[in-house]
Amino acid sequence: MISLSIFLTILCAALGDTTQARISTTTEVPLTPPPPAFSQISPFPEQCGNQSITLPSRILGGNEVSLTEFPWMARLRHRSASGFYTFGCAGFLISEYFVMTAAHCIASKTLTTLGPMYVCPPLFMSCYCV
Repeated sequence: MISLSIFLTILCAALGDTTQARISTTTEVPLTPPPPAFSQISPFPEQCGNQSITLPSRILGGNEVSLTEFPWMARLRHRSASGFYTFGCAGFLISEYFVMTAAHCIASKTLTTLGPMYVCPPLFMSCYCV
C-alpha cells in the first residue's frame, strides 16, 4: 500500500502539476457542548403559580361595571350531560339573533341561556345578576 504523500505526488504529476504535493495537518479542537434545548429553558421562576395573594373581589385588575354598561356582552351557559349548568365562555351580540364567540365554546354544545339571570354560586356569599 502506498502512502498518501506518494499518491498525491503521482496524481499531481499525472495532471501536469510538477510542484510537490503539500500535506497539511489539522489539530483537533474540543467541541463545546451545544446549548440546552428550548424545552429545558424556562422563562418562569421555580415557584411559578405559587403566589400567596388574597383576592378582595371577583374582579382582578379591572373595575366593576353597571348592568347596562356593556349590553352587547354575552355569557354562555350550557347544560352538561349530568344536568348541571357550566360556564366558561363569553361572546358578544353581533345582531338581534347572533352571538360571536370562539368555536371551541360551542363545539358539540347547545346554548341554553342568553339574557339577564341571577346567579348564586356556592363559593360566594351573595347573588349577582349577569
